[in-house]
Amino acid sequence: MNDFQITKMGIRVLVTAIIITLCLLNSRQISAWSVVELVSRLSSPKSPVAKQPSARDVQENAVFTNTRPAPGAAEVDKGKFIFDRLSLNKQSSNDTWTELILTIQWPQSFCLDYNDGRDYKEAGECKVPAGIDDWTIHGLWPSNPGKLGPENCNSTWKFDVTKISDLVAEMNASWPNCITDEAYDSLWSHEWDKHGTCASLLPALYGEHNYFQKTLTLRKQFDIKGMLEASAIVPSKTNSYDYPTIFNAVKGAIGTDPTVTCVYDHKTQLVYLSQVEICLDKQFNPVNCVGLNSMRKSSLGEESCANDKLIFYPLVN
Repeated sequence: MNDFQITKMGIRVLVTAIIITLCLLNSRQISAWSVVELVSRLSSPKSPVAKQPSARDVQENAVFTNTRPAPGAAEVDKGKFIFDRLSLNKQSSNDTWTELILTIQWPQSFCLDYNDGRDYKEAGECKVPAGIDDWTIHGLWPSNPGKLGPENCNSTWKFDVTKISDLVAEMNASWPNCITDEAYDSLWSHEWDKHGTCASLLPALYGEHNYFQKTLTLRKQFDIKGMLEASAIVPSKTNSYDYPTIFNAVKGAIGTDPTVTCVYDHKTQLVYLSQVEICLDKQFNPVNCVGLNSMRKSSLGEESCANDKLIFYPLVN
């Protein structure tokens, strides 16, 4: 062993000792497992490879614009959750969030978007599962006005489908994965890792079962299909609707401003109704989604939900 190797080993030992000391001083906020992870990364001769965004990551980030004003300071509901700051996504530098975004999608439009030849398209085809003819859940996302996040709050809290075994039948119907070459629970795993681990700061959403069960309950409470039907907005091969009619149908039912997003189909050159986002406070009451609710860019599209464009609400194939 040469002098350089001995020096490197000495530095690693010193860094390890400092981290362990800090851990003992603040053991309630940093888990031992996180220390092991960090030391392992420091000891590795290779630099970590940045995680590439999935198609879902790109789509989720594309439909959210940073246009809201900054809010005042808000108290964080931590409950019994020990927040793993070492695992927090670097783009979200704190563990605070003030609202939730319940995102409900029209599955046929999701598949039109997914299958429409994007640069980041993955191999599998998107197809709405048989028997589904209703709006389905995309996710429940902790958020702050002006940005989406925090995200990926605890990399050690892995998704375990056995913890929601009693919910699987309902989730297959209300929260299905439409991408044919993925596991049936891949969307749930993605949503838990990215959003559920952060939502668990709220006691009512702590842990997988609470997070998924509460989201299912909210989807029933906010029946998008029923809201639209009440204003004579129904899926059709030929009928189209303007943006204000769709927006006001949802707003009239929930009493607050939603966010309505669309996708642009390059093959048909038509704009399709895609998602409705309902913003909620920590008591799950609707609050206004303040931001651009028209002229959104879809993950693919040239234009989305423009006031001067007709919007189609496609039948499920």
